Amino acid sequence: MARFADSWLAADVEAAVAAFCDQLRSGLDGAAKVPNLEWTVGELGAHVACMPALYRRQHDLGATFQPPSDWAAFSVEQRVHITDRDPAALADLIEAEVGGYVAEIDDVDEPRWLYSQQTTAGNIAAALLSEATLHGHDLAALTGAEKRKLDRRQGNAIVDASMRLAPAFVDPAKVAALPEGTYHLRFRGGKDYTYRVGDGRLAIDDGRVGKADAIMSAAPETFAMISLGRGNQIAAALTGKVVAYGRKPWRLMALGNIVADGV
Repeated sequence: MARFADSWLAADVEAAVAAFCDQLRSGLDGAAKVPNLEWTVGELGAHVACMPALYRRQHDLGATFQPPSDWAAFSVEQRVHITDRDPAALADLIEAEVGGYVAEIDDVDEPRWLYSQQTTAGNIAAALLSEATLHGHDLAALTGAEKRKLDRRQGNAIVDASMRLAPAFVDPAKVAALPEGTYHLRFRGGKDYTYRVGDGRLAIDDGRVGKADAIMSAAPETFAMISLGRGNQIAAALTGKVVAYGRKPWRLMALGNIVADGV
C-alpha cells in the first residue's frame, strides 16, 4: 500500500496550506476584517488552525454527534481555545496542526466519522484542501495574492468529500418544504451521485439510482467553488460548466437552498 504522505492529495493539501500561510505571514493585521466574512484575519486563521483537532473529536463522537441548532456559533466554539490572533503565529500553528494530521493518515480509504456521517480519511484530507483553498481566496482580497484554482482531480476529491457530509448540513424544515424527487448529479471525470428527497430527508447515493426528475452535469472544480460560496452559479451555467436538464430541471435550483443557516 502506498503511503498517503506520498500521494498527490497530500502534496496538494501541503501546497494549499503553504500558500494560505504565506498570506498570513505577509504583514496582515490580525484585527483587520476579511471582506465578505464576519471574521477578522486572526479569527479566520484560528478557524483553519482548529480544523485538525475538530476532525479528531468528531471521529471520536462518531454517529452520536448531533448537528447544532446554530452552525455559526458551533464554528466559533471550536476555535475558542486558540487565543493568539497574530497572523504569523497562526500560520506556524496551522502548518504544525495540518502536518501532524496528514502524517496520521496511512490509507485514504480508512473509515472516519465527521458530523455524524461515515466518510474516509482521504475525504477529510480533501476537506482540508477545500478549507485552505477557499480561505486563501478570502485573504487574497486583502493581500492581492493570486487565487489558487482547483483542477479537475482536486474538484472531484472535494465533491466526493462534500457528498458524504451533505446530509448533516441540511435544514430539515427546508427539505420538508420540497416535493419528493430523485436527481442525478454527474461530475465530469469523476463519479455520479443521486439525491433523493422525501419524508423531510435528503439521502445521497453513489451512482445513478432510480428515474431522475432532473439531471445535472458539472465540472467538479466549478461546482465545488460554487458550493463553497466562492463561485458564480450564473456564469457557470452560461459557460456550460454546470448544466441542468431532464423533466424538471428547475427543481435543482431549490436543492441549493436547503443548507442550514450558518454553514
